Amino acid sequence: MKHLFILLSCLILSAGAALAQDRGRAGREVPVIDAMPGGAGSHPVELSAVPPEVLSSARQAVAGVVVTKAEWFNGDDGRVYNLTGGRFQRSYTIWVRSDGKLLHVQSDDRGD
Repeated sequence: MKHLFILLSCLILSAGAALAQDRGRAGREVPVIDAMPGGAGSHPVELSAVPPEVLSSARQAVAGVVVTKAEWFNGDDGRVYNLTGGRFQRSYTIWVRSDGKLLHVQSDDRGD
């Protein structure tokens, strides 16, 4: 009888967790990366093809940065641009979502 109670409790808890996880996604579709244009992986892109709001967001994040290289990949919330550039003796990698939301900035000494 005790084992049946434990088994039933585990079943109820796992069903509740699955329901809570499903409700957490309600109203938010997560795209399947392989089904999105370009699939998985990063893709080089000309700077002239990068949306202006993406470049603007990167330049606001690091004042005076000169962007020299751009790639895009499909992230969880859509297309993400990986911008590489520099300012003085530092190199920067800046990740910006296609709608202009800044995701991350990384900087390193160039070591020249």
